[in-house]
Amino acid sequence: MNESAITHTLYLIRHGVADGVAGRCIGHTDVPLSTEGRAQCAALAGVWRPPADATIWSSDLSRARDSARELCAVWGRADDAVQTDAALRECAFGEWDGQTWTEIEARDAVRLDRWMRDWVTESPPGGESLPMLVERVRGALRGITSTAASTTHVIVSHAGVLRAMLSLVLGAPDTAAFNWAMPHAHVTAIRLNRVEVDGVVGGRVDWLHAFPSPDPT
Repeated sequence: MNESAITHTLYLIRHGVADGVAGRCIGHTDVPLSTEGRAQCAALAGVWRPPADATIWSSDLSRARDSARELCAVWGRADDAVQTDAALRECAFGEWDGQTWTEIEARDAVRLDRWMRDWVTESPPGGESLPMLVERVRGALRGITSTAASTTHVIVSHAGVLRAMLSLVLGAPDTAAFNWAMPHAHVTAIRLNRVEVDGVVGGRVDWLHAFPSPDPT
């Protein structure tokens, strides 16, 4: 097996609150960061900053990308310091994405019921199942840890993605992802000591969604 010989430190941050998401199924739908979300990110950046050599990663969806830029503005990092990656997007809900749950229930009750009964293995029509999301996140971790520029990374992404990362690091079942809260604009620190070519991830969680966070050093 080909293992990474270097420990990578990852600081996971969920984006700030987005606009217009209440009661809606939001995955790949690109909704904007709200004024409240911008303030949340600025508040976090004002009390915690990563090491100066950290690489900044973000989902390419605007609620995450703009959250990363708000953080960078306070940290004195340029907008182009943010590396966006579609592999860090939230779970895809396919045909349901962007609709209200009331609309989905009215238009697609049978498939919604089937998904709600077995959300672990069932996919929304045209969307991703939980195992599919976890595999996508596994690939994203391989890509991030293969970056030679730094072994310290800030990842600004979505609740589903960050929970999947925690499950992978802890070697927990996919369903364990929902055991962890993932509040907006809080920091979780994990350390990866290996990401093998066969996808096995090894590491530990240093601290969960702290705000203000512990000193990163």
